[in-house]
Amino acid sequence: MDLPSQTFTDAPGEPKLLIGESFPWFAGHKRTVNCSADVGNPQSVYQWLIGGQKQMQKKSLIRINPLSRAHNGQDISCSVNNNYTLRNNITLKPAILKLNVEYYPEIRFDRFPVYVVEGENTSITCNTRGNPLPNTQWVTNGIEMTLQQQNQSVLYLTDIDRLVQERTYTCKAISKSSKYGILTINKDLSIVVFYNTSVTKLEILNGSKFSENQRATLRCQVTGNPLPNVTWYFISKETKQILQKQDGIVDSNYTINTTNCLHTGIYECSAQNTVNGAKVTNSMQTELYVTCSPRLDNRYRNPPAIVNTDIGTDLNITICFVAYPPPEIRWVFTNTIESTYFKRTIRTYTSTMYIYNITSSDFGIYTMHAYNNNGDLFIHVSVSEKGKPTAPVDINIICKAKSLHILWVSEFNGGQEQTFFVEYWISQKAKNITKLGPIMDLGKSKTVKYVVKGLSPGTNYSVRISASNFKGRSVSETMNCITDFELNSKIKQDTSNDLVYTGIAMLSICTTLSVVISIIFFIRFKRNAHNSIMNSTNDNSSSQERHDSFGSFPQNGVEETTTERNVDEHKYEDFTRQRTGIYNKCVWNATNDDSSTLLSSGFLEIVEQNKEDTESFLNIGSSETGN
Repeated sequence: MDLPSQTFTDAPGEPKLLIGESFPWFAGHKRTVNCSADVGNPQSVYQWLIGGQKQMQKKSLIRINPLSRAHNGQDISCSVNNNYTLRNNITLKPAILKLNVEYYPEIRFDRFPVYVVEGENTSITCNTRGNPLPNTQWVTNGIEMTLQQQNQSVLYLTDIDRLVQERTYTCKAISKSSKYGILTINKDLSIVVFYNTSVTKLEILNGSKFSENQRATLRCQVTGNPLPNVTWYFISKETKQILQKQDGIVDSNYTINTTNCLHTGIYECSAQNTVNGAKVTNSMQTELYVTCSPRLDNRYRNPPAIVNTDIGTDLNITICFVAYPPPEIRWVFTNTIESTYFKRTIRTYTSTMYIYNITSSDFGIYTMHAYNNNGDLFIHVSVSEKGKPTAPVDINIICKAKSLHILWVSEFNGGQEQTFFVEYWISQKAKNITKLGPIMDLGKSKTVKYVVKGLSPGTNYSVRISASNFKGRSVSETMNCITDFELNSKIKQDTSNDLVYTGIAMLSICTTLSVVISIIFFIRFKRNAHNSIMNSTNDNSSSQERHDSFGSFPQNGVEETTTERNVDEHKYEDFTRQRTGIYNKCVWNATNDDSSTLLSSGFLEIVEQNKEDTESFLNIGSSETGN
């Protein structure tokens, strides 16, 4: 009798790890590990762990591909089990092997890059790690800076200068492997040194002297870290004019395309950067010369042609001009005057004439003569005693029904402040004169406007303007003007019941004829009145060429109203405020800091002409009625 077959089950044997190549291994290589165990029944299952991380491999052989420095020192383990061990709760001891993986040293700086300010001290630590443990050392351009130390080396730098950043500082790590030989790695350190900017060179290409209408180039070389910002200046006594700005450069050029006399002067190259939170500026100057004849420096106010002063006062007259080569200067009155003061401030020459305790014999024309090899400059200044003002001229009147709109041009104030008065009367009653004022002076050649109100319609008025100062009073010529009539027509209508229809018809006809006749009469009256005014204006005017007709006045009036007061009159006004004359210095005339305007146009003052006020004033007649 046959017995039934039986299947025997048992646990696998304890695993062992077998390696194909002995330790140490090397990072980047491929290696296999075999997990060997006696066969159990049923079939065994393998579980792998590397550094505590479960692996996907379930067989007895595992391949590590590739090895890395992270594998060094990690445990690799292999566990074996089957259904028998699981059913009977049997745990087999895993096989464990510690990995020994060698690799090139690693280098790490405590800070990178290194930023330092020139003149300071600092230290940099080089930290290394590896298997085998490395020795660490600092080397500069092949020269050993420190002794070899394990895992770490410190480089000390004192009194650092900008040349430090041009040197190569290298941290060197060396490991000795019994199997793979010498393992060496190097790493260079980047050091950035911040230092103050400085201008190292400033030059004018092709020399410092030029003729007019040539091209001049100035070159400036600077240093600094951070890279500096460079600004070019043109220096005068009063201010530094900015010519050009450039950021973050070490080489800058400034070019004058067409030289002229006003380009003569001092040029400055200024460099600026910020080091350790503080702004640092350094500059250098050079002087450029442009040969030219003496001429007035129109960056300053022109000298007055006429100066009025009182006897017993002191007067200083200063002329500002440019020239190169330096000019000879003399003043002439009745003969050459020796008592003058002369100086040069940067590029502008000034010559001052002093007149002390003025007497009547000092009045006359003074001439300054400046000359060099390129030409001459003559400046004439007339000095006279203060007097009463000049009477207003160019008087124009617009007649309305109840008002007069008067405009006149201010003349010379006699050397001191003046005021105006408007005097008017009915032409047939010359003794009853009304005087209105005072009216402030706006300056020579400025147009003054004034309105007289409360007049009678259809009346002939006479008008004149007086100008007064401390020395006396001047009166203009008398102008005549007839005010307009007022029109108030009342139509009376016969309301008789017996003549209603006839009255309406006759009234319509009469009204039409009356309106037509009235319009014709009014137009003819206005034309005659206008012609009468113009005839009176032409008869009494002392400057017929300025106004050919009253109709041409608005355009001329606008031009005179918007014309800026000239520089001489500013000097007159200032001069009257003190006993001693103030012509002993050049008054800066520039209002724009733009360097191109300064050098190319010579600070020519541009006057914006605004005509709206005068035009609206002259057009009052078209917008007002019955005033």
